[in-house]
Amino acid sequence: SGGQPVMERSYRLEFGGEQILSDKSSLEVMAFLDTVTGHGVGLLSMPIDAPQAEPTFRVEDQSGRTRGLRVVYRRHVSRVIDGSVGYSFGEGQQLDRRGITTPANLFSNGLFHVVSAKVDANFIGTGTRVSTVLRIAPGQALFAIDPFQGQTSTYDPNLSVSLTQELPTLGFIPGQWAAIVDLRNLLDQQASVTDDH
Repeated sequence: SGGQPVMERSYRLEFGGEQILSDKSSLEVMAFLDTVTGHGVGLLSMPIDAPQAEPTFRVEDQSGRTRGLRVVYRRHVSRVIDGSVGYSFGEGQQLDRRGITTPANLFSNGLFHVVSAKVDANFIGTGTRVSTVLRIAPGQALFAIDPFQGQTSTYDPNLSVSLTQELPTLGFIPGQWAAIVDLRNLLDQQASVTDDH
């Protein structure tokens, strides 16, 4: 867009339903259609024929759509622990190797599938909450609204842990306070696209 900032816009249409299996479990099946425009994707290029040359960074605008299906099973394991397992698949966008020589072909359609598992523990007596999320996806980067959380993201394998501890209320400072430790990408996956072929 000539170096001018562009507002990113994303839209989602979902339809489906949730079946209550018991007082402790449910199953959700949802079809979705996403559109994204003006999504900036940063690309770092390093010349192969001149390794001593300085790498260059450029930003390309990505626009496109994703359509797919998600299935999520939720279960209340105990009075402290809740868990869920989800699977999503469909068609999205990925970086295309043709884009190296022809920037108009930078993105192409591709199939994706993502598995996500989440465990939440809420210790009411101590005010401690722990949330652990594991996401497994193929090595190709796919760009769209995340099928599980509604956040724009690449689908790298990832493990995240969040710990929240409620703090005592201080009389001279209003409100409720909590200390949060948020550990992300514990599998140390880099946000990059590689092609081993």
